[in-house]
Formats: sequence, C-alpha cells, structure tokens
Amino acid sequence: MFRLISLHIGKYLTISTLFLTVILVTGVWLTQSLRFIEIIVNQNISIGGYFSLVGFLIPDLSVIVLPVCLLISTIFTYNKLIADNEMAIFRSCGLSNFQIFKPVLIISCILMTLSFLVNIYVVPMSFRQFRDLEYKIRTEISANIIHEGMFNNVRNTTIYARKRGKKDDLYGIFIHHHSLAPQKNPYSIVADHGFLSTIDGRLHLILFNGNRQERDLETGKATFFHFSQLTYDLTAAVATAEGRIIKPYERPLSELLSPPEDAGFDNKAKSKMKSEAHQRLITPLFVLVFTFIASASMLSGQYNRRGRRKRVLIAITTAALTQICVTTLINMNERFSLSISLAYGMITVICLVSAIILCAERMTPFLKNWGLKKD
Repeated sequence: MFRLISLHIGKYLTISTLFLTVILVTGVWLTQSLRFIEIIVNQNISIGGYFSLVGFLIPDLSVIVLPVCLLISTIFTYNKLIADNEMAIFRSCGLSNFQIFKPVLIISCILMTLSFLVNIYVVPMSFRQFRDLEYKIRTEISANIIHEGMFNNVRNTTIYARKRGKKDDLYGIFIHHHSLAPQKNPYSIVADHGFLSTIDGRLHLILFNGNRQERDLETGKATFFHFSQLTYDLTAAVATAEGRIIKPYERPLSELLSPPEDAGFDNKAKSKMKSEAHQRLITPLFVLVFTFIASASMLSGQYNRRGRRKRVLIAITTAALTQICVTTLINMNERFSLSISLAYGMITVICLVSAIILCAERMTPFLKNWGLKKD
C-alpha cells in the first residue's frame, strides 16, 4: 500500500513540477530574450540565428526556476491531498508525516542531482557558447550595417550614406573614424558615390570622387587630399584589438575554486570567482531546502481543510527569506570571509529544523516517557 501511495503522491508532484517549470522557464526566457532583440535590428541576423543565441540561456534559467517550481508544486500537492481528504486517509492507514514526505524527498533528491550536473557542467559551457556567439555577431561586419539616410555607428566609426542603390551602390557617403588610441589621429572621408565589395573575406568600400581630412592631435592642424578612387577597408577600420574578457560564470568550477596563478587575478577577482563557485554549488541545494520547508509547513500540526492559507504563506515567506539571506551571504564573501560558511550553515540548520518538525509525532512518545511533554 505504501508503494501505491508513494506513486500517487509522486505522480501529482512530478506532473505539476514539470508543467510549472516549462511555463516559467519559457516566460522568463522570452523576457530575457527581449534584451537582445537589438541584435536583429543592428546586426541584421536571421530569426533562426537569434534563437540559436538566446537558446543558450535555457540551462541557467532552468536551474534558477526549478527550486521555485518544486516549492509551489509541493505546496499544491499537499494542499490537494488535504482538500480531497486523501491526507486523512493516509493518516488513518498509519502513515507518519515522514512516510508521506518520503516520495517528495526522493523526487527532490533526483532533481537536485540533475541541477548539480547542469549547473556544474552544462551552464558554464552554455554561457561560454552564448558569449562567444554574441561577440562574433556584434563584431562581425556585413554590408547590411549601412542604412541609407542614417548615421550608422559601428564602434568608433560613423558611416552615413544619403542614398543606397542596387547591388550595394551608395551615394553621398560620409565616414568619420575616431580611434580610441591616443596616438592615432581622427579622420573624415567624404565621397560622391561608391559601392561595397568583399575582398578576401573582408568588407571593403570602394569610394569615388572625394576627399580625406585628418586632424593632427598634437598640432591641431588639418591635412586633406582629393582622390578619384579610394579603397576603404571597413573590417580593419572598425576592428578592435582587445579580445573578449572571460567572465566568472563562464569558467569551469575547478578554475573558480583554484584560479591559475599565472592568470594574474587580484584578490577582488578571486573573491568574485569564489562567490560564483559557491553560488553554483548552493543553487541546486535550494531544491532540497524548499522541499523541506514546504513539507514541514504543510504536514505539521492538525489538518484543517479551511485553514491552510497561513501554512502556505509561512512556507513561501520562509523560502523567500532563506534564498535572500543565503544569496546575500555569498555576495558578502569579499568583505566577510566567513559569509560562505554561514550560508552553508544556514541551509543545514533549516533542513535539520524541518526534519525535526516532520518527525515530531514520532518523538512525542519518547518525550512522554521522559516526562518532557504533558498530555
């Protein structure tokens, strides 16, 4: 009988958790995807390329959303069992709170293990792929970056074309380049017309009948020359010499816990990497912690079909405060060295207290025998 009851509870919990996870991950993913909608406009990539980019955000969102989904699903499952009088039937069959909690605990341990695997191995790899692809898209130069009648800014170069004709022909062209390097002089180019051409995989602008003006930053004097034809390398003009900076959330866990000595990280960077490492380890633990909190709140005390709002509120409030406090302690690692230990200690204490509440009915006869609890 206990096996059938466990399967019954597990079915409710699994279905509701999967449903909520899919709904919330999809909603949050679409919301986060809107931040990168400007890539479609400015870089003129396809819808398929756009979704290939933002699709790398799904693993991280799944790990973040899963504890909340399991918390809501656990409360929903217990609430349904109480409302349908199934909980009273389980108790009349001799099942204790911990036995009712057991299938929920098994499912939460399975989901926590999956979260660990995803958060440790999949998430940093997906973030690395995401930022590599984003960097490639943002730094890639194509003929579609020039829109007629608009000042098109590409890093430190501004390009204007009064009119754009067929086959990438441009008319009324203005180019201004201001280098970020202090030793390089800014210059401007004005041309009557030109066209875009790809030579050896690099985008060039072939200009006709114009002039080039350059101002010396030291003397302030301007020099210029006229040309009948000029080949302007757009790829070289807007290229950046700086490589992409690898963020802590892209690095593997081993590198976060033991940064390479030859990488030249300062103490602040090492503290951020340590915080990211423990954030990656603690996030899956919320799956188990939230399950304990919801079960202790919903299964403790007397069952009342009408008075469950207070228990639901206690469970949600306790879970929210726990996540806020633990996250705050992890982020305080740079200023307070014991904050991470306190975060793990807080999670342990909450799980132990919840377990004691769930096992309180088993402890009652023991307390009565020792005279610690009155009838």
